[in-house]
Amino acid sequence: MLLRLKARKPDVPVVLLSADDSVPQSKLKTVDAFVSKSEPITTFLEIVDHLLSLRFLFQPLGDLETGGVEGRHK
Repeated sequence: MLLRLKARKPDVPVVLLSADDSVPQSKLKTVDAFVSKSEPITTFLEIVDHLLSLRFLFQPLGDLETGGVEGRHK
């Protein structure tokens, strides 16, 4: 399912949130970040904020000129 999502919306960041403190390397290949549930919520929010800021930085120029709203909500 994740591979289909990334194929359709490659700019949408994906965070793997798991109860395990570590996951197999094969699971990390398709995600942008990993957070263990044992981490503080502030860590999770910082990672999400960082990934969203990267998404904004790499938006196509046309999206930036129009405010990028339609690109974010499709």
